[in-house]
Amino acid sequence: MSNEKKLRTFQELHYNPEEAFKNDEFKKLVNNTPPEKWLKKHPLAKVKKNGKETSSRYLPIDKVEYLLDLIYQRWYPEVIREGVMFNSVYATVRVHVLNPISGEWEYYDGVGAKDIQSDSGTTLTMETIKSAGVQMALPAAKSYAIKDAVEHIGAIFGRNVNRDGVIDEFKGQYSTKENDAVQPETKKRSDAETKRILVLISAAKTKDNLRQLRPDLVTQEEFEAFEEKMKSLTN
Repeated sequence: MSNEKKLRTFQELHYNPEEAFKNDEFKKLVNNTPPEKWLKKHPLAKVKKNGKETSSRYLPIDKVEYLLDLIYQRWYPEVIREGVMFNSVYATVRVHVLNPISGEWEYYDGVGAKDIQSDSGTTLTMETIKSAGVQMALPAAKSYAIKDAVEHIGAIFGRNVNRDGVIDEFKGQYSTKENDAVQPETKKRSDAETKRILVLISAAKTKDNLRQLRPDLVTQEEFEAFEEKMKSLTN
């Protein structure tokens, strides 16, 4: 029996607006595009973008592992299976990550393959496999599988670098209504009204009471007071 907890359902998030907002913000983070300077051109693979053939690009495994360390901190790959397919070795990997928002372990599966090098001009057999051919191919297949798995997490892991017509920006379903609708830079209010809002924030006894004030916030001072009060409440 696995001791990994199930992911939150949509209904559970819907009735927990604070957690839903945090998940939205996390989704925005992992759906950023990777830095252009990190991307490498594949020496052989070609793709069509905007109707033109161009070199396929990819995010190297060292950058993928760096992002996993940076975003999740705690993660590890589990090799589910490996084997030989045609003239290649393949690996199926399950990448386990500790979700920094929920504190629960999640996993993503991926597959990867790498051809086994053989002597030039020969058919691949046990006799023609180059020395250390499998030793080099299997770790590469594992790396490809890790990359394939984490692309399911978000665009920051390079899943869209060779795609046309992708949506440039992730927009959360919860943060848009509750947290992005009112921007402190674009609205002003009287000092008396700000003071009234600050008093109401200070008097809030529960997080639910406090959330009812969220649509009325306008100034930076009000937003900061709201965040501080939210942190201080436990119910």
